[in-house]
Amino acid sequence: MSHLFIARVVDSLAHVLETGRWGRPCPLLGQQRNHQRQVATANKGQIRGLLALEGCPICNLCAEDLRRFYFWYLNEYYGEGVWVGKIIQSGGFCPQHAWELVRYGDAYRISVVYQYLTRDTLAKLRQFLQELGEANSRIVPSQTKRRKALKRQDELPPSGTCPACENVATTARWGLRNLLLSLEDAEIAELYHHSSGLCMRHLWMALEIDEEAVLKEIVRDQIARLESLERELEDYFHKTNYRFRHEPRGEEQTAWLRAVELFAGQRPPLSERP
Repeated sequence: MSHLFIARVVDSLAHVLETGRWGRPCPLLGQQRNHQRQVATANKGQIRGLLALEGCPICNLCAEDLRRFYFWYLNEYYGEGVWVGKIIQSGGFCPQHAWELVRYGDAYRISVVYQYLTRDTLAKLRQFLQELGEANSRIVPSQTKRRKALKRQDELPPSGTCPACENVATTARWGLRNLLLSLEDAEIAELYHHSSGLCMRHLWMALEIDEEAVLKEIVRDQIARLESLERELEDYFHKTNYRFRHEPRGEEQTAWLRAVELFAGQRPPLSERP
């Protein structure tokens, strides 16, 4: 049941607090840390704005940055050599980002992208079919050609990452580091505690960043949020029992939606042309 799953997550976070999973800071990174703190200080206004929004602040940051990515991709990047190479290497955008891009309605530029992707894929498949035919030729059988064809077969599936996914991951890492450094400020820390907090995906990413003192506070905060959610889910199940159907319904009725958002991240809005 969902409340048991949340209990296990709480236990995992408690274990992180006990063991200090993030490790010890490297003294050689002191100068870099000072620079990062200066950058974080300069971005505190943006952090305040993100914490004032509903939902995970990093989800909101990534959604905002993704809209900018789509704008610049469709207006400048779509035909540039570097970006053509990225699209070919990744075999196009992932399903989520491909269909979000479609909602922008830019038929011409999207057609350009999928034309060169189609041509590249056709060339690869035709070459593979030709090499496979030569390798299986009854006239001149060739083990070398067969090995070449098999190697080509392994290389056919795209090996790159969706460019939009890369953009989101980079933005998330940048945002998390700035958030963690900003939380050393008491004002920002207070705003964080009154915000929606991080979703679990971004909390796990935060644990990879070596800011032990701040991470402890974030993990404690997340445990409190999970415990509250667990109580709400327990209350929800309690009120589904026919014996307690007379009890008034409250916020526990939407706890399942908050649970999905906590673990899956904020629901992406329909992309609209900026």
